[in-house]
This record gives sequence, structure tokens and C-alpha cells, in this order.
Amino acid sequence: MEKVTLDLIVNLMEQLKAKDKRITEVEQMLNSKERELQQMVNKRLDVLEKQNSQQMNNIDKRVDTIITKNMKQVTDIQKKLFDKKFEELRLEAQYKHNVNHWVNTCCEWADYVKVSDTESYAPTEFDILYLEFSEWSEIQECKKPPRNILMELFNEIQSASKYGLELGKSKRDKCKNGTHCEPLYNISVV
Repeated sequence: MEKVTLDLIVNLMEQLKAKDKRITEVEQMLNSKERELQQMVNKRLDVLEKQNSQQMNNIDKRVDTIITKNMKQVTDIQKKLFDKKFEELRLEAQYKHNVNHWVNTCCEWADYVKVSDTESYAPTEFDILYLEFSEWSEIQECKKPPRNILMELFNEIQSASKYGLELGKSKRDKCKNGTHCEPLYNISVV
């Protein structure tokens, strides 16, 4: 075994100090590199975050534009539907007014026509009233309702009268006001 001498201990101590110093330098270098790497990562994350933020802002703007455009389209559609419904209601009221005016000024109520001891019918067919009202509408220069709406209006007027409205499905039902397809009315043109 080698003799441990003071020189040997001093030499080993210096070697240990040198190694410690070298380890410390390496640790410092690693810490420095770690900090540099962390700074690079942080810078890259900042850049990515800014890009992401810009992209999100662009997406938000596009979404806002699309929503605004769609809301305008929805509003336009709602306005058109409202205008259409308003026009339908206005026409319906005008039709009703014109038909009531015509019935009150150009027609009178007529009793049922007795066909037998058990059967009696309203005297006027819808087609006759339709033709007479159409002619009157032309002379008055007012818009004539479609045939089905005019029939509904005559049905309302007949139903509200003292005669009421009794319609059958077929002629075999022998209802006083005929059938749904071929109604008869107690309204007579003067």
C-alpha cells in the first residue's frame, strides 16, 4: 500500500477542488443553457400565442360578419313574411268589406223554396252569386276574391243570418243549403 503523505493529500485535495470547480462550471453552463432554452421556449410560446390570438380575432370577425349577414337575412325574411301576412289580412278585410257591402246594397234575403212537403232549399246557387258579384266588382273596380274565399265569405254571411247554414256532404243529405261543393244561399240579387 502506498504511503499517504501530506503531498499526496494536498494533491488529491487540489484535484477534488479542480473537479468541484469543473462540476460547478458545468452546472453553471447547464443552468445558463437551460435559462437560454427556457427563454427561447417562452419567446416561441409568445409568438405562437400572438399568432393564435390574431387567428382567433380573425375568426371572431368572420363569425361576427356571418352572424350579422345571417341576422340581416333573417330580418329581411321576417319582414317579407310580415308584409305578406299583413297584405293577406288587408286583402281579406277588403274582400269581406266588399262582399258585405254588395250583399247589403245589391241583395235581399229570400225564403226557402219548397220542393215537397218535406223538402225545401235556399233559392240561389253559389255560381249565380259568384257571377253577379264578379260583374259588380268589375264595375266598382275593386279586387275580386278568389272563388274559394268568396264561397267562405258567403257561408259566413249565410251562417250569421236568421236562416243559418246547413250543408251536407252530398245531395242525398238533402240539406237546405246544398253541399259543401255546391252551396245554396238565401241571398237573392235584386
